[in-house]
Amino acid sequence: MNNVLCAAGLILLSGMAGRASLVAHAEERPWSERAANAAIERWPDGRLVPAGQRWAWNYELGTLLEGMDAVWLNTADPRYYNYIKSSVDQFVAPDGSIPTWKVEEYQLDNILLGRQLLLLYGVTQDPRYAKAATLLYQQLVHQPRNPSGGFWHKQRHSMPNMLPPSIILKHSMTSLASLRCWTATPAMRRPACSTTDGMNRNKSAGQARKPACHRSSGPEAWAGR
Repeated sequence: MNNVLCAAGLILLSGMAGRASLVAHAEERPWSERAANAAIERWPDGRLVPAGQRWAWNYELGTLLEGMDAVWLNTADPRYYNYIKSSVDQFVAPDGSIPTWKVEEYQLDNILLGRQLLLLYGVTQDPRYAKAATLLYQQLVHQPRNPSGGFWHKQRHSMPNMLPPSIILKHSMTSLASLRCWTATPAMRRPACSTTDGMNRNKSAGQARKPACHRSSGPEAWAGR
């Protein structure tokens, strides 16, 4: 009996030590990874609303996935890429349409999530992501502007000539620069990396990682053409 109690005590102590080690290891991770892991745990299906509540293409998810994208770039951990893909896939139909996105609202906020369409097309070469990104580009082409040429924040706003907050404008202009790649001629496209960058570099480890290119390099740069 004493031997059994001793063995049980050793197992208990070992378990406690192992748990303490795991906690310590988790605390050693960068805050970016800890925040990303907490987001995945809190919203495992990429939905930031309670079950049963309407969930549409939105700016909030775009903001979250911007951070997830950066963590994936820094770690090459496929969990972060898979989370981005599953979060976006719930909105993009097989034909490349985005059923919950309403172009007639002309909301600059909703352009931000389009960056992940470019990322996913670059990694998968799935044409539906390119088609969905083109839809967002067309919104920016026709986005209402004020007399000075600035984008309206949104068509349905009570003050249509209102300019967006600076952070939204910054995201929208960066996204516009990226989306313009779809209309550039081949001669104008200058890939910033090759197939040996990013994804192939981590192939042996079974990890997916995007190439180390600037976002505005275009789909050819993702594919290394």
